This record gives sequence, C-alpha cells and structure tokens, in this order.
Amino acid sequence: MDTLIHEKSYPRIAKSMEIRCPSARAVVWHDDGTLRVNGEVVAPTDVSLKTAWISTDAFGSGKMDEFANAMIELGPIEWAQTINAGLDMPVYQRLGEHGINISKSDSQSIPIAEYVLAYALQHAQDVKFRQRAQADKTWKRHRFAELWQANWLIVGYGHIGRNVAKRAKSFDSHVTVVRRTQLRDEYTDHIAPPSELLEHLPKADFVVLACPATRETRNMANAEFFAHTKPGSLLVNIARGSLVDEDALLRALEEDRPGHAVLDVFAVEPLPEDSPLWSHPKVSVTAHISNAGHGFVGRSDELFLSNLERFIAGEEPLDVVSAVALANPE
Repeated sequence: MDTLIHEKSYPRIAKSMEIRCPSARAVVWHDDGTLRVNGEVVAPTDVSLKTAWISTDAFGSGKMDEFANAMIELGPIEWAQTINAGLDMPVYQRLGEHGINISKSDSQSIPIAEYVLAYALQHAQDVKFRQRAQADKTWKRHRFAELWQANWLIVGYGHIGRNVAKRAKSFDSHVTVVRRTQLRDEYTDHIAPPSELLEHLPKADFVVLACPATRETRNMANAEFFAHTKPGSLLVNIARGSLVDEDALLRALEEDRPGHAVLDVFAVEPLPEDSPLWSHPKVSVTAHISNAGHGFVGRSDELFLSNLERFIAGEEPLDVVSAVALANPE
C-alpha cells in the first residue's frame, strides 16, 4: 500500500513505520517533484497511492499545492492525515472534490491552549505593570485579578476549545461554550447555541475564538459583538482572522470592550506593516505561532502512524472528515 510522505518527514518516522506498518510502502515526495522508494527514484506510473501524510514539512516547504497535486494525480487516495485542526483552507476543499477523506489533528491543541492561558495570566496579573516598575527601578505594589472563578466564554469546542476549557477549569473557572451540539463534558459548565452568543458576552472575563471559519462566523466579532463585550475583558483569537472585524475591534478597544485583544491570526497575513494593530497598546500581536510548541511535531508524527495502523487494519482512523463534507464547506 503506497503512502505519500514529504522528504523531510520520512526520516523521522521511517523506522517506526517499517515496524508498525510493514505493509505500507513509503513513497517519498521531494520538493523538486521527484518520487523515491527505498532511496531510488521511481516514475509516477510505478506508484498507486492509497494514503498520504500532510505533515508540517509539506506545508512548511511552500510546495503544498504541488504536494496536493501529487496526492490527486497518483491516487486514488482513500485517506490522508493532516496536521491541521481546522480544514477550511481551499486545498482541503480541492482534495475533498477528488474523493479524499482527511483526518483532522489534535496535535496542536496543547500548545495553543497553553498560549491562551499564558496571555490570560498575563492579562489578569498585569505583568506589564511589574515589568515597567522593574525597568523604572521603582518599588510598586498593586492588586491584580485572578483566574479563580473567572468566567470564560469559548466559541467553538473542537480539540483546541476543549483543551482551553480543561486548563481554565484547573483554576475553578466557570466555562461557557458556544457550539451547535449541546453535548457537555467535565470541562463545561454551560453549553449555548450560537444564537445565544451575545447573551453570554457581558459576563465573560475571557473570550476565546476557537471555531472554524464559515459563512456564519465571518466577522462574527463585529460592532454588535463588542457592544455586548464586558469592559476590561480579554479577547483571544487563535482560530481564523476572518472571524474578527478588525476596524470594529479598534473602535471597541477605545471603549475598553475588550480591555485587551490577543491576536494570533489576521484577515491578511503576514500582518501589513502599516496596520495599527502592531502598535496599539491594547493589542498583542503574534505571527500565527500559537501552535509552535516543541512537542507538536512528535505528536503529529505519532498520530499519523497510529491512524495509519487503523487504516491498514480496516478500522476507521480517528477524526475523519469525509470527502463530501470537505468538498461542500459551510
């Protein structure tokens, strides 16, 4: 069974794949389009792909479109594993249109959740006040907020939202989740449908956007959203830049609704140099790096191998999104 893997990813998993998935033949894709099996160049006609691994290296190479072309042309591929938690990028719609089912990944949910909690603590404890006091060599004391029994509003509850909720609950916080399905777990205190989002904003100390980009969520955080936002609260967007109306956010910050915004994603990326978000005192800008924890790659590799074992055994891999759903995004 032929499996397409990027040239930089294969050395990390080669031994494990040989032991755990002996019936899978690694077809190693190189950035120049060359295909190799056991180190030897092979022709496309000698390959018949059934599975593929859309790894960090496939995306990071800047050759994802070409890699996707290989998936389509050398198939028919039945299943692929990706590193992404959200599959709203155009490349996934294209792969879905060619009948490829794709498993989402939870590998990045841990660093993203820790990123959110880091900024939540920084905001609550006013770490910048302490840094200024040290820089000025002034002995200043101040009271600060606590995460204990704070109110969290998490919009979207996939792997990322759930990991944020799990960490928030460790501070005995109250967690409200906005999602379409009303399934609760041990990390949620209340589940609300999207139609009730505005009702819960006035009580939320921390608002986390962790939902997919769809027609319904585009510019979800707009003027009306911010008018209902609790003064002094923290907004964190680790989902998609299209969720936030950036002009509306800038106006709302002047009214302290929210008191601060942490943005890892933007409508245009990289964020243009002339964007006022860069220098706004109430905005923290990061370069779409909230998933860049040191354990991300290793977890991603392990997820691919374990799901490949499932596929070979005739079992359904975890977190599969059907080709039909990918080809017809909401």
